Amino acid sequence: MVSLTTPLIPHTFGGMKKKKEFSKIYELAAQLQSLRRRATQLGMFVDDRELLSCAKCGLEEDVTIEGLLIVVQPSAPGSDTGFRFSPVGKSKRRYRCPQCKTILMCGNEA
Repeated sequence: MVSLTTPLIPHTFGGMKKKKEFSKIYELAAQLQSLRRRATQLGMFVDDRELLSCAKCGLEEDVTIEGLLIVVQPSAPGSDTGFRFSPVGKSKRRYRCPQCKTILMCGNEA
């Protein structure tokens, strides 16, 4: 799978026509990345990772019908606690549970 952050490298054997076609693709990819960043800022889930669930305290992420990312207690599904799992470090693979402070890795307890 090609990541949206991985730059595509056009083949040079096609002349200027190929370069123009790829420049349109680059422009669309940049617009898509911008939309994903904006959606994330607005609290929407952009399906760029697994939903998180803490095995220690049970707190878990869910997505509303509108696409908003919420965090719920298992005893109250659909009711947002207002908590958010926070990324740990720059890898975006480790997250801290806002309730019990456990470090999670890609949806699994580390």
